[in-house]
Amino acid sequence: MICVIIINFSGPSYGNFIKLRVKNIAGQTALLVPSDKGSNQIQIPNNFVMDIRKETYAGNPVTYTAKGLDRSPFLLNNLQSMTFSPSLTRKAPFFLVISKQRVSSGESKTRRLIVLKKSVYSGLSYSKAGYLLALG
Repeated sequence: MICVIIINFSGPSYGNFIKLRVKNIAGQTALLVPSDKGSNQIQIPNNFVMDIRKETYAGNPVTYTAKGLDRSPFLLNNLQSMTFSPSLTRKAPFFLVISKQRVSSGESKTRRLIVLKKSVYSGLSYSKAGYLLALG
């Protein structure tokens, strides 16, 4: 099941959006916490995929962290936090996986995508925007 949440900044609209697709595999409900003031934490149930679209003031980057309902820290793509700007997710949402512990490639089919500049390589995958996607 996929749920879509749109979070709008209460100030003037500049069309600067951060788009994320978040999957929770932590084994319990997780809270996705943005760093900007005035934003709400987003609850994501276990084994749930959620699309999030957040408007930012003047295109400022936002850092996200994840935690359990008991405030225990979770990981985002095996990192404590991740920072996004609207320019990074302008053409496609960034895929995040919330987990309790580090996920190795043998434990999950989900892998982190590293977006490289446009390049000409035969036999490699390209996104719809034409960027080379490398599995990390």
